[in-house]
Amino acid sequence: MHKFRRVVAVCSPDSTRFDKYSMKIKSEILKFVEQNNLEFIEISIVDTPYFAARDMVIENLRDGDLVVAAGGDGIANTALDAAMESNRDVTFAVLPLGNVNDFASSINGRTSDTAKILHGSVMDFFPLNLKINNEHKLFAGQYISFGTTTVLVDWLNSPATRAARKKYRGNVARLMLYGARNIGKISRAIAATKLPPHLDYNSFGFFLGRTGKYFKLRRTSQLHGKPDKFLFHHDNFRGKMFSDAGKLTGWLINGIPGDVTNHKKIAFQTPLDFVCQVGGDNVLLQKVSEITCRRSEKSIRILVPKN
Repeated sequence: MHKFRRVVAVCSPDSTRFDKYSMKIKSEILKFVEQNNLEFIEISIVDTPYFAARDMVIENLRDGDLVVAAGGDGIANTALDAAMESNRDVTFAVLPLGNVNDFASSINGRTSDTAKILHGSVMDFFPLNLKINNEHKLFAGQYISFGTTTVLVDWLNSPATRAARKKYRGNVARLMLYGARNIGKISRAIAATKLPPHLDYNSFGFFLGRTGKYFKLRRTSQLHGKPDKFLFHHDNFRGKMFSDAGKLTGWLINGIPGDVTNHKKIAFQTPLDFVCQVGGDNVLLQKVSEITCRRSEKSIRILVPKN
């Protein structure tokens, strides 16, 4: 049995399945707390910008904590980043309570059983380390995306689309029909995306492990288990409805295109402001001259369900 002092649950009332957390999952966590004679701390994040939310979690962490992210990818990444930045001796676990749960699926596989996750084995996890202008900015457990990919993720996380994904969860045909009806809106947003002209692509990002129930990585789905590897995604969209629809269909069939690498650097001639997506959260990066990403040399302990 792992030696924890406290369980720190990070949650959000905005999560897709927060009702499930409040009515069921929380009681399962409290049962684990009682069985192991631990303290319980809950951190609720409501409509808080990324870095402010991260700081809120950091301020509440202590050595010996088990940090449990109970929510979707946004909560999972915020809590993971906070645990990494805190420099505290903590262990991390994630309970899937969002729409797609990319990170939870990468780490937990198909398991969503709270008890199995909390009683799991320890794995050393090496997240992505994003540097802006050669200064560390954040750690990411699943993906960091820019340009067109950010437009697509932003649409996927819009209130209307989140409601549709919740309503049609498991109904692939209805979800694809919903996406087809919105491809014009997506393409117009893509056409308005402005990136430096010298780039050979308008969609790029850094990915680990599973990246969605339908969109998958090309060639591998186990990058989270390789400390020095990640996928640098790059592709082009035209902002035209029919060509964009064909490109997205290709992603669905063949997987997200890109190169498996251990380091990527992108430099711009003129400093720019960027909005990137980190686990579903918008993060504003200002006066960006250079983006550098690699796997972190520092790991974090993560609980993984036993087979």
